Amino acid sequence: MSLINLSAVQNAQHSQEPYDHLLASGFLKEEVIEELRRDFLKSISLAT
Repeated sequence: MSLINLSAVQNAQHSQEPYDHLLASGFLKEEVIEELRRDFLKSISLAT
């Protein structure tokens, strides 16, 4: 399953100042956010 909303990336604002970056609203697919939060919190608790 892809986590990234590719259309958000394609429509994102790109800038090269002060470094290459983009701003993409909705970059992550809504249906994966809760699972990512859960996994992220698990990895933090394992690290401490």
